Amino acid sequence: MNSPQRAELLARLATTPGCDWRTQADAMAPYLAEQRGLYHGAALAVALPQDTAAVSALVRACGELDLALVPQGGNTGLCGGAVAQDAARQ
Repeated sequence: MNSPQRAELLARLATTPGCDWRTQADAMAPYLAEQRGLYHGAALAVALPQDTAAVSALVRACGELDLALVPQGGNTGLCGGAVAQDAARQ
């Protein structure tokens, strides 16, 4: 994904009601690695929805933009299943 595409997607996602966003690498880092340090992920952004209505709006927006979502709870799993991967780089 090139920079203009990334900027456009982030701008559109920023209008999702009830979501806080992390887009800087240092702010996203805790969400992109599993606790053993074996897997490190990549993501366009990290969304922190405030309630179920925000989750619904986020899922709808990502569907409209054809973006994948990786849900994450406490990031306590030991198999790397909650670590987001950039499908374009695989």
